[in-house]
Amino acid sequence: MSINIGDIPVDADFIESLLSKILEKFSSDKPVTMTFRKGNFSSGHDLTDFASKLGIHLQVSDVEQ
Repeated sequence: MSINIGDIPVDADFIESLLSKILEKFSSDKPVTMTFRKGNFSSGHDLTDFASKLGIHLQVSDVEQ
């Protein structure tokens, strides 16, 4: 299953509610993979916090200001 939101701004609450609704259709032991091509963060701290929680190592070339 794949869902593409496109290049429109959405907040974390939108993504969480969408994911919660989708997960109602699957058993709780099924893995979930989310892929992002682009993300907007209010600050650099928000970005590094997000990346840290997901175990993502950011490169300078990964960030555009």
